[in-house]
Amino acid sequence: MDMSKERESERAGGRAYKDVPFAVAFVLHLVGVLVVCALYTPLLSAELTDADSDTLLSATQRRAARKAFELAAPYLVFGAIFGAIWAGLWITVVRKFAESLIWVALVTAPLIFVIVLIAAALTGVLALALVGVIGFCLTAAYAFFIIFRQRYRIEFATLTLRTVAGVTTLFPGTLAITFAATLPAFAFQLWWVFTLVSAVFVFVRQADEQRAAAGASPAGAAGSGERFDTGISSAGNACIAYLLFANFWTSQVIQNVVHVTVSGVFGSWYFMNGCVPRAPTLGALRRALTTSFGSICLGSLLVAIVQLVRELIEGARRQQGSLLGALLLCCVSCAVGCVEWLIERFNAFAFVQVAVYGRGFVEAAKATVQLVKSSGATALINWNLTSSAVVLGELVGGVIGAVAVGLASYDQLYSPALEPGAIEEARTLYTALYVVCILFAFACAYAFTAMVSSTVTSGVTTLFVCWAEDPAALFHSNPELHLKFEEITSKFLAELPPGEQQRLHALGGAHARRWTQPPPAPVVRPQELTV
Repeated sequence: MDMSKERESERAGGRAYKDVPFAVAFVLHLVGVLVVCALYTPLLSAELTDADSDTLLSATQRRAARKAFELAAPYLVFGAIFGAIWAGLWITVVRKFAESLIWVALVTAPLIFVIVLIAAALTGVLALALVGVIGFCLTAAYAFFIIFRQRYRIEFATLTLRTVAGVTTLFPGTLAITFAATLPAFAFQLWWVFTLVSAVFVFVRQADEQRAAAGASPAGAAGSGERFDTGISSAGNACIAYLLFANFWTSQVIQNVVHVTVSGVFGSWYFMNGCVPRAPTLGALRRALTTSFGSICLGSLLVAIVQLVRELIEGARRQQGSLLGALLLCCVSCAVGCVEWLIERFNAFAFVQVAVYGRGFVEAAKATVQLVKSSGATALINWNLTSSAVVLGELVGGVIGAVAVGLASYDQLYSPALEPGAIEEARTLYTALYVVCILFAFACAYAFTAMVSSTVTSGVTTLFVCWAEDPAALFHSNPELHLKFEEITSKFLAELPPGEQQRLHALGGAHARRWTQPPPAPVVRPQELTV
């Protein structure tokens, strides 16, 4: 089936709901969490209510805590505001200095491992030195390869970042939906943490009661030479594993709903620049929460399962008494982590297919496999270059925020701790406040910038997939940008042997399609963008 007929068939079935059973399973799994919450949280609430709150803190301690909060509150607010401002400016920074960011990120990676080697030399830790050597060799070789052999990839990544930053500025709803997603994510985390703590509290208390009935010591009261053992029953451990799985799956679903929404907006811009429908972000969000929600749940489920397996392996490693066994489990955990990373990268491209073409996850995965065959290395390198640049911005934002709050709060929070007549409790209090404010500012600036960066990363992935799938569409929506991309990708094609060029052309790779004349107009637009 050629491309036009394939898209025509997609258009015909565009409004159909995809992967519905997995959407139903996701809702049912949340019902299961609600059942666990209803069973165990009343018991913890009753226990906390019976406790005498006046015995938790003395009057002096309560006055000190109140005074500490009054001193720190303005600087905590300042840190949050500064982080939001930096995140807002970050898009402009990416647009203006995209190439510089990529160059700095390439050079910074080997320098980090040089610092690791210096630390290893000072401490004499062999494992740290081994990590430093391996990391430096890999990052330095990668940087050398990109800079001296394939510098055009930097040009491609630079053009991609600048384009995505410009589109994000044109459609600020993409940023708004990213920030808005933190509300359900935060609410779920609060609910989940309280449910998990309640369940663990009940299971540990039941285990203690069983130990007491048997005349054994309570959980955690074993001697220093024994491993910590809560004594939680198998049913309790299964419930805790279920809650962990629920956290992984729900977090992935929220994250991928945002990714699919942003991808839908970028797809609208790519295929319909100049005639984008009104409120494209709301339209993309509606599709992500309706027709494509089952596909999002299915893709997220795969990552959640791998994350749960890795967490179980880590738990077994922590309980392992043998050094050899712990080392083997550590290696297995590392391997599972690599699998998790690969699935997440694969899903990022597959969900673009879901957002733009309205495919189910299985169909999107098949299309992504074809994309990987035709331009997998290019996609990975482009993702690495752009993601390294945005991660650099996240770290820089966090450091700037921490320094700004540190300087602003120095006189009020840290200077009193340096006064000769200050008592030890006051020194400790003021120092702790100063550190907390700095860490909070770093966390806010880093988190807010990471939200913006996630939008940029989704846009970069979408732009690459759309270009690889249908470069002709960009010619008709944005001829100038199409020419820039074609000039860069032609350099990649020129380096390939004739046989590889034919293979890419057979697979439908974008890099094999060098237009010698204006390409034909696409027969139909991806149906999902017009719904």
